[in-house]
Amino acid sequence: MKSAFLIVLNFLVLAISCLIVCGRSSFFALFKTIASNRLLHLLHSSFIASIILSLSSYSTNKILGHLTPSEFTMYNEKVYNVMGDLVMLISMFSHEVSVKSIIVFSILYSFKSFTWTLDIKSQKNPSYRIVYASAAVQTLTSAIIMHYLSSSTAISMLMILEYSLILLSLLKNQLIMLLDINNIENNRTLFVSIIKIVFLALKSLAFLMFILRFSVRNRFPYGIMKSLISTLLKLYKKSVLFKKYIKLLIDLESISEVDVKGTCAICTDDIIKGKKLQCSHVFHSSCLKMWCEREVSCPICRADLVFKREIIHETEDEIISGVPIEIEEATD
Repeated sequence: MKSAFLIVLNFLVLAISCLIVCGRSSFFALFKTIASNRLLHLLHSSFIASIILSLSSYSTNKILGHLTPSEFTMYNEKVYNVMGDLVMLISMFSHEVSVKSIIVFSILYSFKSFTWTLDIKSQKNPSYRIVYASAAVQTLTSAIIMHYLSSSTAISMLMILEYSLILLSLLKNQLIMLLDINNIENNRTLFVSIIKIVFLALKSLAFLMFILRFSVRNRFPYGIMKSLISTLLKLYKKSVLFKKYIKLLIDLESISEVDVKGTCAICTDDIIKGKKLQCSHVFHSSCLKMWCEREVSCPICRADLVFKREIIHETEDEIISGVPIEIEEATD
C-alpha cells in the first residue's frame, strides 16, 4: 500500500510538472524536454526509482516473507552500517554522480535489500524455492558485474565491489540453507563455521583489492578501510573460536563417560552416563557438543571447558606436564 502510494505520488508530481513546463506538447517533445530539463529529469528518475524499489520490495516479501519487528530492527542496523559508508565514499567522486545515478543506486539497494532479508530469514525457513530465487538473483548480479567490468570509472569500481559482496553473501546463505534442507546434523556447525570463515576471507580480499585499485586514481577510501578492518577482526575472532571448538571436540572424544546420577544443566534431563569436566560438573555428551558450538566455558560455573586434567610442574631447568590417574587399592 505504501509502495503504491509512493508510485502514484511521484507520477502525479511528474505529470503536473510536465504540464506546467511543456504544456500540450507532442509525446516526443515531452520526452525531449524531460531529458533536457534538470527538474523534470530529477522527477522522472525519482519516479522510475520508486517503481524499482516498490517492485523489489514486493518480490522480496513474496519470496522471503514479511519481516517481524525484531527482524526489521536487524535490517535497519544493516542499512545504517552499509549505507553510511557508501554515502561517505560517494562524496569522494561526486563529479561522476548525476541524476541518473538515482536509478543506479536504487537497483543496487534492491539487490542489497534482498540479500539482507535473506541473511536474516535463511536460518528460519530454508527451502529450495528460496535457493532457486537466490540463484536467479546471483545470475543477475553476475551479469551486472560483467557490465561494469568494461568501465574504469570510480563509480564502476564501487558497483563491482558492492555486487561482488552481494554475490558472496548469496552464495554463503545458499550453502547454509542446503545443509539445513538436507538435514545434515552431523558436523553441521563444523561446515557452517568453515563456510563463514571462507566468506569473511573472500570479503576481506574484495575490500583489499578495491582499496588498492581505487587509491591509484582517487583519494584513499577510509570508509572501505574501516569495513576491511571490521571484517578482518570478525575473521580473526571466528578463526580463534573455530580452533577452540575443534580442540574441544577432540578432547571431548578422548575421555570416557562416567556413571553418575544427577541432572544435566543444559537439557535438564536426568543423567545416567555423562562427560565430566575438570571443574567436576557432568553433562550429557551430546549436550556438551551442542554447547561447544556456542560457548567455551562451563554452563554452571563459567570456568573454561577443559576435558583433560593436566598438571604442570615447573622447575628451574624444565617443565613437566602430566595427567593424574586414580589408583584404587586392592582390598583383601
